Amino acid sequence: MSDKLVRVVTKLNRETQEGKLKWIISELPVKSLSGTESLIDKAYTTEVDGKRMRLYRFNDRFYTDYEEYVKQDYIRLEFIDKNDNSEWIFPSYVSSSIYDLYESVRYKVANVDGFIEKFLEGYTDNDEKDEDLLALFK
Repeated sequence: MSDKLVRVVTKLNRETQEGKLKWIISELPVKSLSGTESLIDKAYTTEVDGKRMRLYRFNDRFYTDYEEYVKQDYIRLEFIDKNDNSEWIFPSYVSSSIYDLYESVRYKVANVDGFIEKFLEGYTDNDEKDEDLLALFK
């Protein structure tokens, strides 16, 4: 089953990058956080083949001694019901694939490609100006 779960997350990532899968920022609280876990950044949701999914980054305490701890960051992908309650959490052994998915989702939701295209519209590299600037530092 582990190979299939990695393949599922890999396909989610590919379809996100290709724009086939749309994610939205969830404004609702993440009910599956427990104990000392706390949300970092935004939570994102999507629906795939009738299943709702949520993706988010959180941190938790990692105890190094009885009363000493450091905060450790994690990314969680889970199935959620219509009330945003967690139904099932993807296991930690697919975390590297989930991290890649998380970065793709953030990139797409932030519309980075759209910004880059608009910002660079009409811009051309000018080697002469670059050489003139370099000459100033010689």
